[in-house]
Amino acid sequence: MHVLHVRNAEEGLFEGLNLLKMGGVWQDSRNGRVIRMEIPVATVYDSPLERVVSSPIRDANPFFHLYEALWMLDGRRDVEGPARYAKNMMKYSDDGKVLHDAYGHRWIHYFGRNQVAQIIQQLKANALDRQAVLQMWDAREDLGRRGKAVPCNLTATFQVDPVWNKLDMVVFCRSNDIIWGTYGANAVHFGFLLEYVALKTGIPVGKYTQISVNYHAYEEQYNQCLPILNTEVLGYHNSYIRMPQDVDVHIQQVLACADHEKYVHRTPDREFFQCESEWGAMCHRMMWAHQLHRQGHTKDAFDMLYAAQVCDWTIAGRDWLFRRMQ
Repeated sequence: MHVLHVRNAEEGLFEGLNLLKMGGVWQDSRNGRVIRMEIPVATVYDSPLERVVSSPIRDANPFFHLYEALWMLDGRRDVEGPARYAKNMMKYSDDGKVLHDAYGHRWIHYFGRNQVAQIIQQLKANALDRQAVLQMWDAREDLGRRGKAVPCNLTATFQVDPVWNKLDMVVFCRSNDIIWGTYGANAVHFGFLLEYVALKTGIPVGKYTQISVNYHAYEEQYNQCLPILNTEVLGYHNSYIRMPQDVDVHIQQVLACADHEKYVHRTPDREFFQCESEWGAMCHRMMWAHQLHRQGHTKDAFDMLYAAQVCDWTIAGRDWLFRRMQ
């Protein structure tokens, strides 16, 4: 197994592209040619809260990544919500209404129990518990399924590191597209999941390890991102805003406003968010900015984030909007 020991998602993408360039092999797939590693790859993140990839070459959509992470923590599986930020999500739904493989739904509802809540309870009762296992793959429904999607990520484990007494998470993935998955959506939503469990248990965030059995990139996206290897590794180190203790309330508020487009077309003043935490205000501003962009007011959206508190998400959102303005 190859092991990439990186600081964050930005560095992970750089090292992952380099690994494929040096040792990848080409093969055909049902979705076109891919370059992949012959053996599994483990990516170990020292700073999993630094989950925003800011490279303009990659041009990741931070609004989609942030919304999807909150949508997962809320245990949802409707396709309409995330499709407002990434229209191609619709092609992964069998009925145009729900996503069969929605991770958040599987974390919280699918198996008839809230796995996340139970894991938090177990770790609070015994920080040395080695049975805090989160399941996403269901052999009864997924093995041999002919639908449009089955889970790529299968299992996550949570254990406290015996040296630093921090909460580590290991995610096992059967097939990982490194550009859209490993160092894109996966780094974000699993990074949020680790932060959430750490917050609720009172255990500091440790390392996040992603074990990818089929570690690959599709030809078109791979060629588009290869110029990253000629650039400096960026990353908004330590500029993130941590979740508040009452994060569940904020998640529901942000999603309710975003889903029903309750924001108005005006530049928000400070008073609008005076009852929110810094984290809640940041999430609201991001969702509001994307709504303005969808309505054709990209300059207003950019101005909103330019005037907002500086953090990884607002910087990435501002830069993404600026590229659309250009």
